[in-house]
Amino acid sequence: MPTSPVRVSHHYQSYKTLKKGQIRLLDVLPAANEEDPVRCRMSQVSLKEAGEYTAVSYAWGVSDDRHDIFIDDVEVSITRSLLGALKALRGKGHLAVWADAVCINQRDQQERSDQVRQMKKVYGKAKVVAVWLGPAGQDSDVAMRSLPDVEQVIAEDKRQVLVAMANLFQRDYWYRLWTVQEVAYAEEKRGQVEVYCGDIQCEWKHFKNASEVFAKHRMKLRSLFNERTAARTTLPFQNSLGYDQALVYGGPASYPAPGSQSLFSLLRLAREKLNEEPRDKVFAILGLRPEKSRVFEVDYGQSVRHIYTKAVRRVVQETTKLNIICESIHFPEHVGNFHLPSWVPDWSQNKGLQSLGSLYEFRASKKMTGTYKFGGESDNALCFDAIQIGNIKEHGISVGPLSSLADYLMAFMHWLALLRESAQHQEVNQFWETLCLGQVPRDYSPEEWSVKCEAAFASLLKERLPALSRHMDLKIPAEYDPTDDRQFIQDHFGGNMAGRCFCLLDTGALGMGTGAMLPDDIVVVPIGCDTPVVLREHERDAGKYRFIGDVYVNEYMQGKAIDELDKKERHCSAYELL
Repeated sequence: MPTSPVRVSHHYQSYKTLKKGQIRLLDVLPAANEEDPVRCRMSQVSLKEAGEYTAVSYAWGVSDDRHDIFIDDVEVSITRSLLGALKALRGKGHLAVWADAVCINQRDQQERSDQVRQMKKVYGKAKVVAVWLGPAGQDSDVAMRSLPDVEQVIAEDKRQVLVAMANLFQRDYWYRLWTVQEVAYAEEKRGQVEVYCGDIQCEWKHFKNASEVFAKHRMKLRSLFNERTAARTTLPFQNSLGYDQALVYGGPASYPAPGSQSLFSLLRLAREKLNEEPRDKVFAILGLRPEKSRVFEVDYGQSVRHIYTKAVRRVVQETTKLNIICESIHFPEHVGNFHLPSWVPDWSQNKGLQSLGSLYEFRASKKMTGTYKFGGESDNALCFDAIQIGNIKEHGISVGPLSSLADYLMAFMHWLALLRESAQHQEVNQFWETLCLGQVPRDYSPEEWSVKCEAAFASLLKERLPALSRHMDLKIPAEYDPTDDRQFIQDHFGGNMAGRCFCLLDTGALGMGTGAMLPDDIVVVPIGCDTPVVLREHERDAGKYRFIGDVYVNEYMQGKAIDELDKKERHCSAYELL
């Protein structure tokens, strides 16, 4: 008969010091019914000698939504998400479980560092990795049971089943950072991965296969959900996924293939995932890299500034390119607590915006490698050579990362007015090319592209802002069909305009760049960077600069600056960023 439980708030306080190579396991006891509290025994074992156990992979959930379990007859508070996972597993009788929130003393910084370093072994050695997606809901039972037959579901146009699968592929689990490596470790060791949602269990291979099938049928899925998505979306350019996008890009598709990603791409991925500890934006992906390419130890005693800066330095050294600094996105402006240099991305901030280089293949400095060095006080300076191609003369209003169609239309009208008031009014073809960042479809000539773009914007302006559209003098061809205008603008301008503004350089060039730019900012092409960037003189250190963001400059995205340098029409200068 158990002794009387002792209440402990939020934290198990009977942790004993782990020896090198040890882990803790929870022995989850069976229950007579669903309502019985979860009861466990805690043990410490050598990882090498640990018997069969199940490693749980789950989204931590809301930290203050907590419920009690019993560990060694002590009442301990855990999140609802972990409680659900333990209840789903305990029906199998006595079961040894490893769950990070409880099996690691989260208050011991040194222990956290030590345990995170060996998580690859923890998940790789587990007999089973149990993925917990959460309780049943939104027809998740139908989705889980239908995953093995996903080809037939698509062939028979079973929309409701596909909607259930889309909701399943957008659950919180897929957005949690640590789950990326937890599943990857099991796959690398070819371990068994089981997925639980409510009372239904499904093998991980069916999720992976479904994800591949959705990618193969992306065009059919898009046509199936085009009307449905348009009807339910109130902000057509926001970063939420439509049903077809959730199926193609959500779920397992949001995870990298094991061992195939560079540190740079993994940092980008980590930024899109959710976690509480900012250091984990780097630490959680280190295990996805080959052992020989890991460059720093997990150490929670290091500052965020040191870790983020070191990650950037390492990427620059690995790639010999400076593209990573363009991930330092300063619009919308935010005040961080880490005092990062302007050229170091704050990986803990995900503004839903992407750098130009992550969207398209530009080669502003051709294939040249970077000429750079790091220095300054506390290694906060980055010095590189660059070619100045102009200064910001004027810029339009900026489009936010989460804007409505009306916001895009208002920005467009301001940008067009800015162009018309300038000496570049005659360059209307370049204007449309600039707004889509040079991504003119091959089946359009420049003139045809201008006609189509003008008609699409004019049509939507007439529909949404009729009073203002009368003053814009935009042409709509006779017998023009506007039915695809919203989709056309979303496809070609939505992601390209978000977070950016139109600008005119003092050289007459047209550009689209970071919404943080100001008049008199300089535009340079760094040697070893695929896009031009905007710099601003430092307000306190004369002769030094702050990184503001990247910028598309018409005609300068495929090496024109380098050609002009070779012809001695431009020169290269050294710049120091703080």
